[in-house]
Amino acid sequence: MRKLPALLLAAAMAIPATAQSQGLFEACGTDIEELCANVEPGEGRISACLYAHNNVLSDQCHAVTEPVALLLERVFDRMQATYAACGEDIAEVCADIAPGGGRVLQCLKANGETISVGCAAAISSLPGTGG
Repeated sequence: MRKLPALLLAAAMAIPATAQSQGLFEACGTDIEELCANVEPGEGRISACLYAHNNVLSDQCHAVTEPVALLLERVFDRMQATYAACGEDIAEVCADIAPGGGRVLQCLKANGETISVGCAAAISSLPGTGG
């Protein structure tokens, strides 16, 4: 499952910016400074960092990030199920595609007539895939 981390990173980057605009930095400033100081802000990276350190967040930060963490759990579960359903298709149809930026998903969608029924169903269940 080498490509799964790239899929999970893509999912983390898809977290809505509204999570940050609703007091994330105010509630989690100290946590961000202590746990995510080396993380470049943008594309959900701070949210992903906080998610990765969920077990050591301050109570104030945890209260704000819990809805985002729950959303990430659902996204991760869906992405893992999609990879499980599409792993063979990726190896056969998209092996030469570098992961990241949605390229593997684009490859699978572009080859929709040749991928397995299970993979096609998994892709169509993903939000925002237009499947």
